[in-house]
Amino acid sequence: MYAFNNREEAGMRLAALLRGRELRDPLVLAIPRGGVLVGVGVARELDADFDVVLAAKIRCPDQPESVIGVISETGYLYLTGDAEDALLAHESYLTSEGHRQRALIAQWQRAYRRGMEPAPVAGRSVILVDDGVATGSTMLAAFHSIQAQHPQSLILAAPVMAAEAMDELRRAAPGCDVVAATVPRVFLSVAQAYRDFSPVDDERVSSILRGQSDHRTRPVDLSIE
Repeated sequence: MYAFNNREEAGMRLAALLRGRELRDPLVLAIPRGGVLVGVGVARELDADFDVVLAAKIRCPDQPESVIGVISETGYLYLTGDAEDALLAHESYLTSEGHRQRALIAQWQRAYRRGMEPAPVAGRSVILVDDGVATGSTMLAAFHSIQAQHPQSLILAAPVMAAEAMDELRRAAPGCDVVAATVPRVFLSVAQAYRDFSPVDDERVSSILRGQSDHRTRPVDLSIE
């Protein structure tokens, strides 16, 4: 049995769990692509601003499944405590991988923002949303990029989370609320929670952002140093 018919319904269910909290100038930041359909519903229900968070993961050169850092679209670079050991035998890796991930972020900016600046974060209550959390690595990467911009408070939220991922988020993001509408006893994949888990394309993300971006009017520089 599915927990949600689709991402839109999941967003309304998630918003119900968040309603009533004391939020200062709330901003919902969604992780593209699927998280956008959930996040825009949360923002609508909570009367909050909406945007996406663009952060690229830096993977270990010898173990690509392991994440050792993150680069955000603001230029912030975060490295885990394991990064130094992982990079000892790979002197030029961080430079080349950093350039590659910045290029990827620039592609996302062109596809999604189309010249609009990201919403400001400092001093605001931020709700970071994805359509589901399997391991927590993507949400933690986004968390670090947002935390560096000094929000007043930060909530990590998804309609469905694996129990292990929820525990990891709570451990790695102390002081943040971690909210899920459902935590399956047996977690196989995010898709298992949705009757309709259709792919979301870049054009749909961009269309949603254009409909939510009246407060962002200045162009952003997409050049790569």
